[in-house]
Amino acid sequence: MPREIISMSPDEIRAFVKGEKRLILATLAEDGAPWSDAAVFLLEGDRVFFRIPRSSRSYRNIRRDNRVCCIIERGPPPYYEIMGVMAHGQAQEVRDGGQALQIAARLAAQRDPVASDAGDGAVFSIPLLEDVVSFDFSKIQRRH
Repeated sequence: MPREIISMSPDEIRAFVKGEKRLILATLAEDGAPWSDAAVFLLEGDRVFFRIPRSSRSYRNIRRDNRVCCIIERGPPPYYEIMGVMAHGQAQEVRDGGQALQIAARLAAQRDPVASDAGDGAVFSIPLLEDVVSFDFSKIQRRH
């Protein structure tokens, strides 16, 4: 089945991402192997912002090589309800005082799946729509 049949439009992607609470962040380890962590996130405009602890392996990986993949998925089955987005990009640390504080405060309001103390987290962002793959399996069911 062609991927286009189950892909989401940019508006569908934005609506889906806004409604989700969990992001899986994939980074590259020093030896090039993949590494992943859960992270809190939010969508602001067309950028995905996420926070990770500065003491984490993901933080060290991004500081060395900022290529990442952010996976936001809704599951588990039933099969025809699976939806997801994989956004690839180069993570940019948010250091602008005003924006960083505002985003950090909004992220701090969420339960962090990794760190109980969100105070030592670094905030990064990537573009949502520049290099994205999406899937909505309910579109398969609607075709039949």
